[in-house]
Order: sequence, then structure tokens, then C-alpha cells
Amino acid sequence: MKAICTLAMSTAALGMFFVGPHGADAASASAIGSKLEDSVLSDAYGREHRLTGEANRRLVVLAFLGTECPLARLYAPRLADLAKKYAPAGVAFFGVSSNTQDNVTELRSFARVHGLGFPMLKDLNNALADRLRAERTPAVYVLDSAGVVRYQGRVDDQYGLQSTPAGKWVSYQLPEPRRQDLAVALDELLDGKEVSVPQTEPTGCLIGRRKEPDNNSDVTYTNQIVRLLNKHCVTCHRQGQIGPFALASYEDAAGWAEMIGEVVHQRRMPPWHADPRYGEFANDARLSDEEMQLVARWVEAGAPQGDPADMPPPPEFTEGWMIPEPDEVIHMPKTFAVPAEGTVNYQNFA
Repeated sequence: MKAICTLAMSTAALGMFFVGPHGADAASASAIGSKLEDSVLSDAYGREHRLTGEANRRLVVLAFLGTECPLARLYAPRLADLAKKYAPAGVAFFGVSSNTQDNVTELRSFARVHGLGFPMLKDLNNALADRLRAERTPAVYVLDSAGVVRYQGRVDDQYGLQSTPAGKWVSYQLPEPRRQDLAVALDELLDGKEVSVPQTEPTGCLIGRRKEPDNNSDVTYTNQIVRLLNKHCVTCHRQGQIGPFALASYEDAAGWAEMIGEVVHQRRMPPWHADPRYGEFANDARLSDEEMQLVARWVEAGAPQGDPADMPPPPEFTEGWMIPEPDEVIHMPKTFAVPAEGTVNYQNFA
């Protein structure tokens, strides 16, 4: 007797955890037409790079990336390919990390893993992100030879966010991009034309900006938020589990605070797709209204840490199988290599 196992694989599934346009209901601030004066940033190896004013560059692409952002990981190889394609035309690419939670070791690893042939720069104190009003990763800014921003927004339109009749926001992905926004903008500028669509709305993670916590806040990480995260989030958002980044420490949570606030407000996290209009369900993972208010107040207060003495003991999780072990495990007869991008058709293994 044969057992047939059918697998449907989408290599972009990871990107569905934490994505969304700016607030899902507001446009990003425009930097189009503004000029970036001489700016120098250091890369992950301490080398300095001038972003403007170099005579041999016709255009400069600044790609804001985050080492743990699922969509930044998906788009990094695409940006690497575009950098190679346009380098002969005098287009220079730079990756920029403005996230407080990204350290230089992580930037080096990110560049190596994704084959980036361009420098990964560290934007200390969010200075460059603030000057360009950058909000998301991944988001790209195209500067002309004078340092003037001519395009800002997404790389392409493959990923997005839409609302449901129940008032919840859910992510979607197209099989292929309909419009290669960055490539179109570069081609138009290199041909001496104006950019036909100079601004698009980027999809992705909020930049983890440096905050000034309100230490007088009655809602703190150690007193309330860590308990909420341990109860609802850390099961997945810890080392070796399905969450794309960890939320097991204050530093982790503080770096993602605004993103946590956004996805909780939009009820995208914790993930729960059953419609509450059609009954009650066991193991409902949604936060209560009171818990959502705690998150909102903590984010608004600048994500204060609180008194370390208030920290609860770390949660204990089951390692290995989290459900009863199966009676029998049937292994695939051969390995299957899943490509880095695209959608894989159904594969049947006998």
C-alpha cells in the first residue's frame, strides 16, 4: 500500500508575519524633490561611504533594510540582482539599517547570506531615516547625481495588505509582480525622463527607531508586557521556532515595539483567522481589549523597561513535538530543494 503526501509550498510564506503599508491607512511622508547634502555613513566593517557628491555616479539607490524583517530578507536577493544589472550604467546601491536592534555582526551576516554585492551601512540614531522620512523596511530611495530624491517607495508590487469584512487586515502576495517600480524609475531616469510614478507605498516592517522611554509610565515591559508576550507570542517568537525573530528579551521587544503596536492594533498578531462573528472557538489566540490597550500604552510611552525586580521567571516550553508524538513517521524518499523565490507547484511524493 502506498501513502501519498501532497505538499503545497510558497517560499514567500515567511513574509506574511509582519508586513503592511504605513499604518494601513496613511501614506508615507514624501521626500520627493528634497536634497540630501553630503552624507557619510560607515558600513558593517567600519569603512566610510559618501552617499552623494561622487562624480562617477549617475544615480544612487538607498535601500532601507532590516536583518530580521521577513520582507527585507525576501527582497535582498532582488536588490542584489538589480545592483549588478545597473552598475555598468553608473548606479550605486547601498543597504541602510536604521534599526536600533540590528548590530554590525548581524549586518555582516545578512549581507553574506543574501549575497549583497553592495555595502550595508549602519544609520546611527536614525539620522538618515529621519532626513528622508523613511518608515519601513524594505523601502528604496533613488537620488540623482545632485543628491535630489527622484523616487521613493517599494521595489515592486508583489506584496500588500487588505482589509476583511470583519475589519481585520491580512497580507497577500501575487504570484509575480505586476510592476517593477524601482527598475522602471531607474530606466526612466537613465533615459533622461521624469519618473512616471515617483512615489509608491512600501510594504514591510516599521523601522525600529531609538526611543526616549517615559520611566514614569505605569505600563512597563517587566511589569506587564513581558507576561503578555510570554503568554501569546514567545511560543513562536523564540530561537528555533517559526517566528522570524525573537521576542524573548527586553532588547528584542523594544526594537520591535512600534511594529508590535501596529499589528496588535490591526489584529494581525497573534495570528487568528477564525471570524468571531460566527461563534466562539477553543484556543482563541486573540488578545483581549485590555491587553491591546496595555500594548498601545507601552508603545506610546516609548517602551519603558521598568524595574528588573518585577521580571517573572522565564517560561518553560516543550522542546521537540508540541503535540503528542505520532505513531509512525514516514520520511520523504528524496530531498526537494525549495527555491529562494517564487511559488512551487504541488509536489506529490509516494
